[in-house]
Amino acid sequence: MTRSRTITQTIGSVGLLIGLGTAAAPVAGDCDIWSAFGGGAGVQVYSVIEYEGDLVILGTFSTVDGMQIPGIAAWDGTSWYPLGDGLLVALIDGEPQVGVFDGDLVVTGELIPNSVGFYQPAFRWDGSAWDTFGDQQCDGAPSVGSLTIYEGDLIVGLRLTGACEHHTNGFDDPISGVLRWNGEYWSQVGDTSDFHRVRALTVFEGDLIAGDDLGAIRRWDGESWELIGQMDDQILTFTEYNGDLITGGRFTEADGLTVNQIARWTGEHWVAMAGGVGGVSDPRVNTLVVFNDELIAGGDFTSAGGQSADNIARWTGAGWEEFEGGANNRVHAAAPFGDGLAVGGSFTSLGGVSATRVGMFTPCLGPPIGACCVNGNCIEVDEQFCATIGGAYLGDETFCDDTDCPPACPADLNSDGVVDVLDLLMVLEAWGACPD
Repeated sequence: MTRSRTITQTIGSVGLLIGLGTAAAPVAGDCDIWSAFGGGAGVQVYSVIEYEGDLVILGTFSTVDGMQIPGIAAWDGTSWYPLGDGLLVALIDGEPQVGVFDGDLVVTGELIPNSVGFYQPAFRWDGSAWDTFGDQQCDGAPSVGSLTIYEGDLIVGLRLTGACEHHTNGFDDPISGVLRWNGEYWSQVGDTSDFHRVRALTVFEGDLIAGDDLGAIRRWDGESWELIGQMDDQILTFTEYNGDLITGGRFTEADGLTVNQIARWTGEHWVAMAGGVGGVSDPRVNTLVVFNDELIAGGDFTSAGGQSADNIARWTGAGWEEFEGGANNRVHAAAPFGDGLAVGGSFTSLGGVSATRVGMFTPCLGPPIGACCVNGNCIEVDEQFCATIGGAYLGDETFCDDTDCPPACPADLNSDGVVDVLDLLMVLEAWGACPD
């Protein structure tokens, strides 16, 4: 009997596809899975986030899973649905972003809600409708891809050419660079005259951190901006990992040191992380996220730390390795969702599993301690995961090498080898009209 090495599952579907291989002993990775969210998005997904238990994706798409859903969509565990009339999303000078502020979903970038019709630094979704933050308008498209929460206020980055009117002096005194929403109006955060298109924002050790198109990284201590790093190209993302600030982007050098698209701040200087990423003509790190205590980097690359890694990699503490089979095209965003990691981008497969621009990786719920029969195939997982995928658990300390599963039977819904009342109960539980 062969042991299953990979399970691929389409979220919301009844069927499971079991990929078979061989292994000498059960390992924790046996039940790790990549999953697709229905039919996925028509074109690129640039930002993902969990909001009120649902997954929200933001991008330049106009269709999701074959439905007309422009710009932004949410997954409720079964299907995709629109947020109001959706968004008109452009991709002129960077990537849009989505976040959560004061209980509302916030979007920023070169976009306009179809129900609003004019530019602002950011827009908010309160669960039923899109709205603006105050009534200050901007004389150009807001900046792309930069928002965070700092001292309870919403912070966004703007292009220098996209200034917003001052809340008291109008356009005679425009505000630009890094903006702060205090609940009543937008104001500029310090002197941002040296900033050039702020693409990344975060909070580190209580201070606001901003990175721009020219590779400058500055730290706001509440009174002034301090330059703490100068890269040779764009800063695209930040995260904190093991108490250190990590940044990614299109740069190859940090303060003159070769780092290749990713670097770590020690508190005094920037250092490389095992040679960074590369392998393509214009490598970049678009997103950094900590998942299950591991640092994950996604972007456009085919190698990381000298190892083969297609567009998504994990940091081992000493070097890089490809994350769970990689992605076949760019990864633009990643964020925890439920027990897994949601990923968005330009790809059509993740770890060899079909997933159109959005998918999720779900790790084992525990180490495999027994055998499970699913559609006639045996896999080694724990009892909880076996129940999750609808299999028949054969018991602890039971191994597939010593166990045969009954052949798959279409009416055997719980895969226990018998068509009986338990299968009928599963049908009755799902009785009723199918969703539209």
